[in-house]
Amino acid sequence: MSFRNLCEECALVKVVLSPSGSRFLRCMKAKQDPAFAKYPPQPVLRCNGYVPGTASEDANGASQPES
Repeated sequence: MSFRNLCEECALVKVVLSPSGSRFLRCMKAKQDPAFAKYPPQPVLRCNGYVPGTASEDANGASQPES
């Protein structure tokens, strides 16, 4: 059974790639609201801060939230 991870589809996510190749999903809503985890445990199945959309990617493959 597969689950839909909301962070993967959220406009407020920033993908952070480590030098070792690990991939982390950073919640940019956590900057303004401490109720949200900076790096929430995955998968996220429910989130009050979810904004439909996708983050754009920069040249390094990491995403930047849409303004």
